[in-house]
Amino acid sequence: MRLHWGVNLLAWLIFSLAVFAPVVWLGFEALWVNGQLDFSAFQQLLLTPTQITLLQNSLLLASGATVVALVLGIPFAFLCQKTTLWGRSFFALAYLTPLLIPPYMQAIVWGQLLAKNGAVNTFFITTLGFSEAPLNAYSLLGGIFILGMAYFPFVTLLTISGLKNIDSRYEEAALLQSSSFCTITRITLPLAMPHILSGAIFVFVFSIIDFGVPDILRIKVFPIEIFIEFSALYNERAAVILGLPLLLITMVLISLQVWSMRGRAYVNFTSGYHDGHRYHLGRAAQGLAIAFCLIVIGLSVIVPVVFKALTDIFLNSL
Repeated sequence: MRLHWGVNLLAWLIFSLAVFAPVVWLGFEALWVNGQLDFSAFQQLLLTPTQITLLQNSLLLASGATVVALVLGIPFAFLCQKTTLWGRSFFALAYLTPLLIPPYMQAIVWGQLLAKNGAVNTFFITTLGFSEAPLNAYSLLGGIFILGMAYFPFVTLLTISGLKNIDSRYEEAALLQSSSFCTITRITLPLAMPHILSGAIFVFVFSIIDFGVPDILRIKVFPIEIFIEFSALYNERAAVILGLPLLLITMVLISLQVWSMRGRAYVNFTSGYHDGHRYHLGRAAQGLAIAFCLIVIGLSVIVPVVFKALTDIFLNSL
């Protein structure tokens, strides 16, 4: 049953007042100076080499984290949903655990492990004979790794939902004439692409607005600069203006994400047309798949939790 146009208009009005009105007011207040609109702050705050560098770092951090999340999340989802992976019921729940661990805690743990005198670099130097520490968490690459590990479950969750929504008759028909690899690359993944794209957009947005991880790892990005202007320098106008690029980027991406889904369900806890085709994994492939899933869960969950627990126990014993 379709809603009356008046109800739709009222809903959009309430939504606009709740979401867009505060943003518009903040922007207007930042630009309204001495009774008139003043756009000089844009040139002073946004069009400087420092701010352009901040924008580049923010985009690189979010893009890199998105790539890491896709590389981890898509295979994990496919193995859990579309293969005969041993223990897939366990892995289909375990991958959600990183969402319970704050990204800043991941940054603290990996910052200690990958410090110059940390356990990992000490192993490389003393055991493998490296002349200097090869890994450094306090870098753009370190932030990309940590945010990608923290947010890959978004990609996995939405990809699994997309795979469940696929009518398996398309796959079965393709398998009659093509190999499994061709079916996966030409039928299965393209049909799940809207969900994969939505997961990637979620990761990008959460990464580009994240403050905790860049702050701990000393990465110069826009959220850090906005926090400094607002909390340290008490310059609310500058903080609002510096937040406009992030606001525009996220609005464009969210619009793209809504367009790509177009009425599709974000999460589906039921099967598609029926249980669907599962690709058989041989002994070697089974071992590699289990190793991949265990490594992902180990790096994103077990290492941070165990290291933090051991550190707390050691500090409490002093």
